[in-house]
Amino acid sequence: MTIYNINFGIGWASSGVEYAQAYRAKLLRNFKHPLKFVFIDLIQNENIQTYTENMGFQDDEVIWLYQYFSDIPIAPTTYTVDDLLGTVKNQVLRTEQAGAVRRLFMPSDQNFITCYLKDADSDIVNRAEFVVNGNLIRKDFYSYTRIYSEFYAPFEQRAKVYMRQFYNQDGSIAYQEFIDGDHHMYSFKDAKFYSKEAFVAYFIEQLALTSDDVVILDRASHELHIGQAVLQHKGDSKLGVVVHAEHYS
Repeated sequence: MTIYNINFGIGWASSGVEYAQAYRAKLLRNFKHPLKFVFIDLIQNENIQTYTENMGFQDDEVIWLYQYFSDIPIAPTTYTVDDLLGTVKNQVLRTEQAGAVRRLFMPSDQNFITCYLKDADSDIVNRAEFVVNGNLIRKDFYSYTRIYSEFYAPFEQRAKVYMRQFYNQDGSIAYQEFIDGDHHMYSFKDAKFYSKEAFVAYFIEQLALTSDDVVILDRASHELHIGQAVLQHKGDSKLGVVVHAEHYS
């Protein structure tokens, strides 16, 4: 038996829903059944583990939709500037830092890497942005290794994201997300999904829910039809929907 709790996102300024989930986790741990807290939003500024640990969730209790199809587990961020430099072929000529942002300049001032550090006194990198000839071409996001990358191209004098690539621990590609405005396509070796709704539905299918499992839906979305995806693919599992009229804190 596993108890799945489905939510959208999480951050530093979490809502009462996340506090309610954290309180629920404390209660349900007494029953010794496996707990999973599922987050389906794309998390970009920090490793999701930083947010979930701050709320009191244990790493093995957390499922992030975008990381689920990789073999990289939820884990703290330990990737350092030196780790990053080990992947860079060009020589770094100088470094500038302002607060928790460190910029590494290559032979041209138009070629540089901007590292967003855990804090101003740390060498741990949450994410990095790569600029070539003055154009943003890629962002990398880390835990103890690179979790995923975003790829950009110039469009109407701005950088436009056109692909995300999610990795396994050995650096191989787990799957890709192609982006064209509001249109998203998720590409796996053996399947393709042409919307976030279909991607979520596929994820629910992969959980292989049984009559012993319980699904608690903390949030649903009319736009993404998350509730519909859960209802259609929950199998014989038991489903509960929470109406958060008052928030626990």
